[in-house]
Amino acid sequence: DKDTEEIQAVTGIDPSQQPWCAAFAMNILEEAGVLDLEGLDNRNYCPSVVKWAKDKGIWGEAGSYQPKPGDAIVYDFEGDGKPDHMGIIENVTEDALTVIEGNAGTGVVKRKDNLSPTYKGIMGFIIGGKK
Repeated sequence: DKDTEEIQAVTGIDPSQQPWCAAFAMNILEEAGVLDLEGLDNRNYCPSVVKWAKDKGIWGEAGSYQPKPGDAIVYDFEGDGKPDHMGIIENVTEDALTVIEGNAGTGVVKRKDNLSPTYKGIMGFIIGGKK
């Protein structure tokens, strides 16, 4: 379908065969001028993106970093220390954040998440605006 073709044209991956949450978030943040992806060897793979962010000094650990709009959020749903999914933070309030995510269900979704540092599903954040 048209959405599949557009995703594949931008990311180079087939969204029906591969997860594309990282490609979605990284491409949008790059196009918006929020992140310079120089040195990132695989923008389509969450573990590669997290390693790159940590090496570049733009990683904010959950519980010790206060996220802001334009940051990427990284989830570890299984609690095994490996990133499972990511999205883009659109809005932050005192007790919740609004996240836009690709490859969530069947497409792109906007949802609110619990911002509590005790929420174990959040691994950390890729800090936007730092080049």
